[in-house]
Amino acid sequence: MTLHISLNGRPVTNPVAKALLALGAVLVAAIMAALVVFVVLPLLGVTMALAVGVAVVAALAVSLAIPLLLLCSNLVIIRRAPPALEK
Repeated sequence: MTLHISLNGRPVTNPVAKALLALGAVLVAAIMAALVVFVVLPLLGVTMALAVGVAVVAALAVSLAIPLLLLCSNLVIIRRAPPALEK
């Protein structure tokens, strides 16, 4: 399944831009969900346990961290250990 994104009627073809836009969308969704759970519901008088709110935010954080780790894994430079000294 491919991701089709268009800005101002023009398709976005850069894979880095697509990844950043997708991660931004997930981040905005996480922020909105956190606002609903921690601000709107208590203002309306709906009492929720703190554990439920923390579980929701943790699940959203994990869903954001996995794609971010996959995106940034190409930037990690792994250095080879120096060869052992021979006598």
